Amino acid sequence: LRGPTGAARGQNSGGGGAMTESIVSSLHLAARAGLLNVVKTLVEVEGQDINAVDEFDSVPLFYACLAGHMDVVRYLLQQGARCDAKTFVGERCFLAALTREVRHELRTAGATAAARLPLVARLEDMLLTSRFTDVVFDVHGELMAAHRAVVCARARLLAPRLLPGGAWGAGGVVRLRRPELHADAFRVLLRLLYTGRLEAPRQLLPHLRPVLRGAGLEAVGAAVEAAAGKGTGGRVAVVDERHRHDLMALAREVQSSFHPTADLCVRVGERTYAVHRCFMMQAPFFSTMLASGFAEGAAARGGGDGDGGAGGELQTVVVHDTSAACFEAVLEFLYSHTVTNLGVCRLRCGGGTGGGGENDGGDNAAERGAEQVDEAEMDLAVEVLRAADFFQLPALGSLCGGVLAKLTCLDPSILFTSFSLARAHRLPKLEETAYQVMAEYLDDVVKAPEFREIVLADAMNIRERQTTDSLPIVDDIRVHIRQRYDSVPPMGPEGAEWDCAELFASEADRRDSVLNTFIESLGLDG
Repeated sequence: LRGPTGAARGQNSGGGGAMTESIVSSLHLAARAGLLNVVKTLVEVEGQDINAVDEFDSVPLFYACLAGHMDVVRYLLQQGARCDAKTFVGERCFLAALTREVRHELRTAGATAAARLPLVARLEDMLLTSRFTDVVFDVHGELMAAHRAVVCARARLLAPRLLPGGAWGAGGVVRLRRPELHADAFRVLLRLLYTGRLEAPRQLLPHLRPVLRGAGLEAVGAAVEAAAGKGTGGRVAVVDERHRHDLMALAREVQSSFHPTADLCVRVGERTYAVHRCFMMQAPFFSTMLASGFAEGAAARGGGDGDGGAGGELQTVVVHDTSAACFEAVLEFLYSHTVTNLGVCRLRCGGGTGGGGENDGGDNAAERGAEQVDEAEMDLAVEVLRAADFFQLPALGSLCGGVLAKLTCLDPSILFTSFSLARAHRLPKLEETAYQVMAEYLDDVVKAPEFREIVLADAMNIRERQTTDSLPIVDDIRVHIRQRYDSVPPMGPEGAEWDCAELFASEADRRDSVLNTFIESLGLDG
């Protein structure tokens, strides 16, 4: 199994390439053969990299999946093997999986992968590509580029030194020469600041403790110690729960005052916001403008004169036809992938959104009772939705769809506005919620002229209509009627459940009849 490893050790005592190649091959072979104990030894004793690729661009996890060795697959995932969704490695492992059980294990592990957390993926990309970095840490000769805004927001003890007026505020290079400071430990710290996740081999933990303490991340240090005490694997991984909270705080600072590390100004009406290009470039609108040959991009790359606004010498980009409240929602999303100023609920990209889900639809609308939705709240949600299209941020549009779905359940009077927005902006969850509310309030819906116009427009879109054709909107409403009334909840005394079933079936038939009558009144056969 180990092949020429012994010879490689003898010939490459200095750590040459042949030794590395043979060790990597041994781990790949052990994973393919399903030798769990050997895999554990190679990972935990020899400290081999479980994400190393061989000459075929394959990781050990790929071979374990290909051969269907569930125990090895589970072990590698527990030790930190990457199988992120929508990545080459992750998708390849999933497609190669021999059994359904292995695919399920990969799917479960990938549920918390960085690819499903857009903010983490974006920030990690910022760190790896070094775009728009404004500080370089020189740790014993190893250079690591970073963004002052991210480091200051996430490391409270480093912020006073990095801000203007601090020990590291002037100049672009920070030289760190303390003997106890380990370059690899500092690199792990930077990745933690950007992604909110710490992953490190056990042998690095003694060097990590002073680094985390010096950055003011004692809580993360305590979590690392706890994780190290529980497991026996070769690596330790913990999550920093304050990651998103810190970025939300940075977004609030940018919204309310001139941020000292800003490198760009955006003027919206009478307000000027000092922002950071590394965050703004997530929006294709800004990335195209600032990285292209447009005048704004040339000026921004060169420092520009500009009128500066709040930022003095900073280049200013003007955004038209957008309110300050709307742009602040866009800013918060770009910085933290969170929206908190839409009133109904706090929405987070990649997590539970509170609105627009299957359990928050019209099925419970009657029980809750309709409420009056604040008109300004509705207008802001719609404006942010349109801004999401303008700035080309589909994830923000989906969050707005969740808000509108929640509002639609609270106040069915906005039903047709929400339905039109759902179709115009391609928001399937909002459209689904609208169908649920239509099914719930069907007697009132069929009387509304807006519903009549929607059905007639759908009918016009069906060419060469035959007697077997049906209207999609009518079909979807029927589905939700059946979903609501086909399931009978358990009732009290014996026999009551059967009475309830008859009642539900009768109500479903009545609503079907209402739909049929409406369709016939339009001269259609739906």
